[in-house]
Amino acid sequence: MKFFYWLYSVQIKKLMEVWGSFLIIIADTFSIKELTRTLFYPWRRDIIKPVQPTLQILFESWSLNLMSRLIGALVRSATIFAGLMTILIISIFMTILIILVAILPILIIGSIIIVLLTNLYTAILLSLVAINLALIIYLIFSYFSDIKNNPLLPEPLVNALSRLSTGQKINLEPYLEFEAKKIYLKSQSLQDLKKNLLTSSKALFVFTRLNLSQAEILTQSFDQAGEKEFLEKAGEFALIYKHRLIETGDLIMSLFFFDHSFQKTLEAHELDINDLQIIISWQNDFWKLLKNKNDLTDSKNLKLTGGVGKNWASGYTPFLDQVGRDLTLIVSGNSFDLHHYAHQKNIDEIERILSRTGNKNVILIGQDGVGKTTSVLGFSRRVLLGKTLAPLVHKKVIEIDLSTILASNDSGEKLIKAINEAISAGNIILYFESIDRLFVRENAVGAINAAPALLSAFRSNSIQIIATTTPTGWTKIINSDPGINEVFETIEINEPNQLEVIKILTDITPQIELSANVIFSYQAIKSIYDVATRYLASESFPQKGIKLIDEIATEANRQKIRRIDENFVSQILSDKFSAPVGKVEGDEAEKLLQIEDLIHRRVVNQKKAIGAIANALKRSRSGLSNPNKPIGSFLFLGPTGVGKTETAKALAEFYYNSEKNMLRFDMSEFQTVSSLAQIIGNPDTGEGGRLTNAVREKPYSLVLFDEIEKAHPNLLNLFLQILDEGFITDALNQKINFANTIIIGTSNAGANLIRQTINQQSTNLDMEELSKNLVEYLQDREIFRPEFINRFDSVVAFRPLNQEELMQVTDILIAKLNQNLQSKFINIKLTDEARKLVSQIGFDPKFGARALQRAIQDTVSNIVADAILKGQAQPHQEFIIQAQMIKEKMI
Repeated sequence: MKFFYWLYSVQIKKLMEVWGSFLIIIADTFSIKELTRTLFYPWRRDIIKPVQPTLQILFESWSLNLMSRLIGALVRSATIFAGLMTILIISIFMTILIILVAILPILIIGSIIIVLLTNLYTAILLSLVAINLALIIYLIFSYFSDIKNNPLLPEPLVNALSRLSTGQKINLEPYLEFEAKKIYLKSQSLQDLKKNLLTSSKALFVFTRLNLSQAEILTQSFDQAGEKEFLEKAGEFALIYKHRLIETGDLIMSLFFFDHSFQKTLEAHELDINDLQIIISWQNDFWKLLKNKNDLTDSKNLKLTGGVGKNWASGYTPFLDQVGRDLTLIVSGNSFDLHHYAHQKNIDEIERILSRTGNKNVILIGQDGVGKTTSVLGFSRRVLLGKTLAPLVHKKVIEIDLSTILASNDSGEKLIKAINEAISAGNIILYFESIDRLFVRENAVGAINAAPALLSAFRSNSIQIIATTTPTGWTKIINSDPGINEVFETIEINEPNQLEVIKILTDITPQIELSANVIFSYQAIKSIYDVATRYLASESFPQKGIKLIDEIATEANRQKIRRIDENFVSQILSDKFSAPVGKVEGDEAEKLLQIEDLIHRRVVNQKKAIGAIANALKRSRSGLSNPNKPIGSFLFLGPTGVGKTETAKALAEFYYNSEKNMLRFDMSEFQTVSSLAQIIGNPDTGEGGRLTNAVREKPYSLVLFDEIEKAHPNLLNLFLQILDEGFITDALNQKINFANTIIIGTSNAGANLIRQTINQQSTNLDMEELSKNLVEYLQDREIFRPEFINRFDSVVAFRPLNQEELMQVTDILIAKLNQNLQSKFINIKLTDEARKLVSQIGFDPKFGARALQRAIQDTVSNIVADAILKGQAQPHQEFIIQAQMIKEKMI
């Protein structure tokens, strides 16, 4: 009875749906609707419009145009007839099939009766038996396939769960998907369930993305869950995912809810239930892509592209074919359906604007990488499949190659020619990427001012335009020609949120994995998102995340690494950005703990300053500081030559791996009002600023503002925003992020106060108290405003070096000199007397260590140079410098 119930309630209905789908596909393939609508249209719009008509010319053109219409009507009629005949044949076949299925019981009974009759009916018998056998085999196969994938349910799952929650006894086993049912029925405990899940391809996908080993999955569980409670929870998750049945992923979610050992395993990998839900959603979407949908049973899933005749009513476009590309062909693959998840609202808005009467032009405005092009491709996909508004169905979206056009001498003429050809074709939507290149100042390199010619074409309502640009580009367009604002309807494209970005990255990752033969864990993708957020702040999601995934996959393939986890991501991106990313562990943790000792190898004393720097770096790498602000910001106060700049250099080498990653600005060069344009750029010239350009090019660097007290007050106001918010917007309306920089300002202001304090308190000098007094001194004399000083993480006073400390500096400088001599295999050494003498010569309270540097240059360096030229300093031998040699050099 169950079979016959399925036969009449499900199978016949499915056959009717298949019949309907066949009719839709045939009608689309032969373009019956479109060809009927355009039956007497000229063939490919091939008509003649006389420019200087005479009676003869008018008659000739009328005759040719009539011929074009007759040819068009003949071809279309033949195609329509072929389509209708195909529909008739399919309809006859499907009618017979449905009738045979409907009377199957009668056929079976009739065959049995005929068997009992004479041999006269042998031919009829054989025919009926053959038909019966074919139908029975087909129906049995369909039945078991249907019962396996789409079993008959007593009622919808949501109703069953609702009744179950009221205390009614409901058996949820019939609601289990085939694979999930096999796993569940074989499992007597949660431990068994985990073991059996390892046989499921869906579960293995989830566990692989979680980066869980088999041992971790099978961690002993002592928890128990009742059958009713477990399946009820799995059913709740099935409803969340909009599943008709309880699937394998829903069992995993229920397992997480009841199995505490599984929870702890995920927690050890820094994952929670939200992450697990994202991964299972990823698995669901991926399986939809892999699964070949039975499109014929649901007309909503049909991929209809307009058929053979969709372009027969449109004109030829020979030139446009040369300078453009058809986006509706590019998006023909099924994989494109998943990539527009975060842009549905934008695509709907594009459809609305292009379908209305009047102004039909739309421009998408957003930073590079936020999804402007993806939105256009998503729209093109809808147009291709006809799943859009009626005026746009089966049109062609053609992208104009502006680079090719702008590279020619007659770019303006070519552009107008392409637009006119699109207008004549009648079925083309033009797409201009970075259209701001067409609306710029005259004589600008690589661009034309096409505004006068284009505006009239854009206003004509005979062409539909999609364009993209950045906020900066849109400003340039408006400045070039304010009238353009009336031609385009604007849509602002913003960055997707975190959940949307992760969704996009997980959707696109399998394609990159396939080409590179690698597998990304979910943690790796999360790590890429976090790193891109922090270290590519000037770029936009989702493009920057996709770019990093592609780069990491390529590198993994080169290193023959199959599985990519967050540690590999940290390793590759640390090298890429020359900055530590990921977790603090191993050598880096040890290095951070010893940071003060490492910097003291280059900087003598100044324990307060170095301690403040060390604490800021530890907070940053431990995740305790505000990730949107600079890693650390310090104001170093003290006289010349006490180690302020050397501390900054040592810090750049320690944290950013090289002194070359220090951006140094002498603020004495920025003392006028016009200095602001030098720092952040000039909107009139379109030139970027020295500071903003430098940080954009090297966002992972130490920024040193030397003699900051000399900067114009407007610049100090700008620095307030950098220190407080971690970014500024330059003159070109671009956001410049300082979150990955360490900012140090140095100042000699108050140096006299430091010297006076040291002279008065030669012993037991309290540097903390000195810093406070120095800040009050600077505020009282209005050298720095309180709000400026308070923005720094720490204000540190550097005190002058004494004689003993200068001897330590001497050792450091001699060690540097030896590094320079390594290529000659020469090593120099100063006797204790010589060291003391050099430090005495270089002792100058006014110039500090800089005087010592000059002293070493005038004595030690010159002595070594003479010795090398005279052959006295030999490779692989130690060259000893005596005090007497220094005295002789001073004469």
